[in-house]
Amino acid sequence: MRYPQPAFFTVVKKEGKTGNDQYFILRDTVGKEILVRLGAGFYDAEEWVQWSTLKQAEDLRQKNARIQHVESQVALLRGILVDQGIRIVSDSEAVQLGLKK
Repeated sequence: MRYPQPAFFTVVKKEGKTGNDQYFILRDTVGKEILVRLGAGFYDAEEWVQWSTLKQAEDLRQKNARIQHVESQVALLRGILVDQGIRIVSDSEAVQLGLKK
């Protein structure tokens, strides 16, 4: 029987320790039980939620680290320019000075 994707099942029984020797007996929404070996396309929802949460946290950490790196590079460049005598102005200051229309 083919199921529409995504399909949801209730785990009735989980056997095996880890890896390829694991299998699950699942019950579909109409009560039919099926045997499934652990493999591609089959995930424990709780494990997936835990993995997804950790991945989102890591992605956010990496994003924040990139932002912090860029901000530090901008601050370094600003400092170098100021040390060389260049005046840095905001957009509104540029308009007031007649540098921007």
